[in-house]
Amino acid sequence: MYASSQLIRAKEQGRTDSRIPIPIEENIGDPDIEKSHQLTINEDLIEPERFLRLKGCLENKSNGTDICDELLKEMDPIIRLPPVQFQKLCKQFDMSQLSDDTLRVFCNELVKRDDIIFQNYVILFRMAYLDKIRQLASMPSRSLISSILNIARIKGRALVEALLLPLLNDANSIGIQYQVNSLCFYTSKGRPQLDIIQKVNKQGLDEISILAILRVITQETRSTSSGHTMTDPNSTYDRCFSEAIVETIIAILDQKFHIDDTQLMRQFLLRLEASIELQPDNKKLAQILLLLVTKHSVDLLQELQYVKEIAEKTKTFLKRTVLSHIANLEKNV
Repeated sequence: MYASSQLIRAKEQGRTDSRIPIPIEENIGDPDIEKSHQLTINEDLIEPERFLRLKGCLENKSNGTDICDELLKEMDPIIRLPPVQFQKLCKQFDMSQLSDDTLRVFCNELVKRDDIIFQNYVILFRMAYLDKIRQLASMPSRSLISSILNIARIKGRALVEALLLPLLNDANSIGIQYQVNSLCFYTSKGRPQLDIIQKVNKQGLDEISILAILRVITQETRSTSSGHTMTDPNSTYDRCFSEAIVETIIAILDQKFHIDDTQLMRQFLLRLEASIELQPDNKKLAQILLLLVTKHSVDLLQELQYVKEIAEKTKTFLKRTVLSHIANLEKNV
């Protein structure tokens, strides 16, 4: 309800493209919402005939321009619905069953438009791609990669909200990282998903998207077997970066942006320190330190002493280089 009220206020102020993130499950299951929108969605906002035609398009396994043209025609009035209604209606379809080729042509056409609000792009991309990507057990097709990268170029912030943040949450919580005898080990589980995240990162993201990613990967949470989330600030298990997160951080820090949020920077450094303490020989963790002191030194000035303490704990050949950069920064402070 909070995001919906934000959207209403944004519209009153004339901001029709307000970027208020709408989680896929938001409002679904709320009895009041269900009751107030059920009749409208099923009878007023989409005719039964259109519903069946759209469902037929989505279930058509063939490829081709004709299928995409029909799909675009049937989807046109639906994608203009208010986000909560569009989301509820989308849950009645399985867009992820579209072939990669059809989905590529379909989304490549949709992203060219400027009359679709941000929240509906997020819902559409998440419905179409998230389950498809989560289920990958091998490298994705060229059509799937091409489609995602094209969306990243044109609607990058919506793609981050729809795909990257949920996938990074998966990397934080589904067991990519585990602990044995106080030592942190990494596994390659999630590699196809990681490759997609890396390709999008290399495509280039705006600063708001990058900071959103950093906030997700610095969360000190993990999922229990029952699906609940636990946070233990004293647990190194919670604070240690997984391999997927480490590689994502390296790709992100290689870009130009500023971290003005001091609390975010401190939280990030705390997790980096915990990871280096458990993996002092890990070269990738040392590479993160090097990127911080070379490409993001301005944002580190208040934490320079702490970064130096962290650098002292690494045992890689990069340690001397990192400390040398820190010494030069200290002279100029």
